[in-house]
Amino acid sequence: MTPNKIITAFVSYSHEVEDTEFCRLLCDELEKHGVHAWTDRRQLRIGEKFAAPIAEAIEVSDAFLVVRSPHAVSSTYVNREIQHALECARRDGKPQVYPLLLRSCDIPVEIRELTWGDFRSEFERPFRLLLASLRGEHADMESSRPVSGSR
Repeated sequence: MTPNKIITAFVSYSHEVEDTEFCRLLCDELEKHGVHAWTDRRQLRIGEKFAAPIAEAIEVSDAFLVVRSPHAVSSTYVNREIQHALECARRDGKPQVYPLLLRSCDIPVEIRELTWGDFRSEFERPFRLLLASLRGEHADMESSRPVSGSR
């Protein structure tokens, strides 16, 4: 990413309470560090149709952050968003997909070979690594591991 460019990140997550609370903290911290975080609850109004705005937001984002948890595994919406992000990335070269593991769960085959941020036991260190990755910087990847299957 270019240093002065505003990074836009679409955040895909389950609407279960724990996932939503994590997403809120993640987005607040991203915004504090100059990353525009797009979520349905922040950008959509009550009564608004959501499928087209979500698809468009994924298409124009630089990054697609997918928060993985057992609830996300069973979410039809999260799984559709992953598929759309991967299709856009293959077709357009963006968004870059960043899997974030909130709680141990199955990892979709399509993203197993990506390095993921491990937020299962702490927030600060994996957040710093994510922020560096979003900015195109290298960081000590000790708390991130390639996804090799179920965790």
